[in-house]
Amino acid sequence: MRLVLAGSGLMLAALSALAVPIPVPEKPADNKPRESVPLGEAHTYARIVKLAIERITQEYVRPIPEERLAAAALTALADAAGVALPPYLLPDPEKALRVRDIDNELVRVRQHVGNTPELRGDNAIRISLQGVMKLLDPPFSAYLTAEEVARDGFLSGESVGVGMTFEERTGPGPLIVRSVVLGGPAQRAGLRPDDRILDVDGQSTVGLSAAEVSRRLSKSEGSRVSVSYQRPGSSEIRKADLIVSRVRTPTVTGVHRLTDQTWDYMLDRAHRIALIRLGPLTSRQYVGSEEPPDTAEEVARALEQLREEGVKGIVLDLRECPGGSLIGAIRVATLFVGQVVIATVEYRDPNKSRPYSGQEPAVCPETPLVVLIGPDTSGGGELVAAALQDAGRARIAGQRSRGKASVQNQAENIGGGHFLRLSSGFFIRPSGKNLHRFADSKPDDDWGVQPDPDLEVRTSLALRRQIRLYRLLHDLRPPDSRAALPLDDVQKDPVLYAAWQDLVRRLQ
Repeated sequence: MRLVLAGSGLMLAALSALAVPIPVPEKPADNKPRESVPLGEAHTYARIVKLAIERITQEYVRPIPEERLAAAALTALADAAGVALPPYLLPDPEKALRVRDIDNELVRVRQHVGNTPELRGDNAIRISLQGVMKLLDPPFSAYLTAEEVARDGFLSGESVGVGMTFEERTGPGPLIVRSVVLGGPAQRAGLRPDDRILDVDGQSTVGLSAAEVSRRLSKSEGSRVSVSYQRPGSSEIRKADLIVSRVRTPTVTGVHRLTDQTWDYMLDRAHRIALIRLGPLTSRQYVGSEEPPDTAEEVARALEQLREEGVKGIVLDLRECPGGSLIGAIRVATLFVGQVVIATVEYRDPNKSRPYSGQEPAVCPETPLVVLIGPDTSGGGELVAAALQDAGRARIAGQRSRGKASVQNQAENIGGGHFLRLSSGFFIRPSGKNLHRFADSKPDDDWGVQPDPDLEVRTSLALRRQIRLYRLLHDLRPPDSRAALPLDDVQKDPVLYAAWQDLVRRLQ
């Protein structure tokens, strides 16, 4: 009898399960013919998208409702298919999803939109998650494919690509090259800062974001990609064929290269004033790694070299520092301030929040120091500048930094080769002041790093681009060349000139 009752219970449970409504796609309101989506494929889509939504609601640095994330995913899906969402989700999908089961709706809408060519394979998941990421803080929080993760050199400074970055669009204008990596495919092909990118492999870049164009250029090592571009002031359309290769962005550079390809850091030999410039802040993944030296190791070597040369003043240029590894930034700051609190990282979960302090004594602790910052100084670069400013170790020249103080986790696989990288925390200055610029931050709020009042030097976007191009030309000049270039005159760079003048006055 027990067996019969148990069997009856299982049968009743099975019948109950069958009684749960199975999502059925709505009849398309637009009557467009579309290929149906197998129920199993729709469930796979729903499972991965829902897992991404859960990960974001748990780990993203600011709370965000799951129905808002789901609405963004489904809206992006429908838009890509060129069809409308089911009528019951309109006109406000987020509001409609508050009273509905999100898992069921992900399945139902995936079937509703059908398998248009744009959504086949993994494209439906990719498009939906890219739509979700627009609600967060792109490009810092991002959806990545397995291939993109494999090429990502976020912490090591080494990646696979064409060695070119772009200005973020602020309107409908052209896509502008922000920088090219020395020795990278783009630089070798003749591209340079301020060029306007017109198309990639024959596809126009009109309306595309910098991240979308970077994604089109992001191919496997050895692949070929072509770009058409224009140089400012010229109507000529140029074309460059690039071979995707492994690129290492220089993380520490100086005034000019020596014959052995190392850097001479001495800016002014008469006054013994040096210049150290930082790019991405990298960190070795583990002790004993065969990776190239990380940023802190290279800065330490530069400081030791300068100490032997009798350096009397140092300019640390962070204007082109986009951030990078949190640990890399902590270690660089430690070289200048030693064993003090560098920053505190705060997470959604207060139990995870913690201060980070220097573990080693400072190098050249008494040498006068001026740090250069600007609107492109971001993330870890701001952490370094803030730590040195709060410790009274350096004066700050230039103009207010970007205000990006979020911390990202390493990309995590949410299933099927789909990865998320999320902003999971914020770092706070040693003084306790906020460093991050939120969407609702006002100009008078605490965010970013401010220069010392007497060292504030405002520069236009056009001038910053010009100096960036001058610097590239300077860096490319062969060591044995005697060709005159603009930055041979320090006054051509007004921020650097102000820092140099400040050090000269203090050294007299």
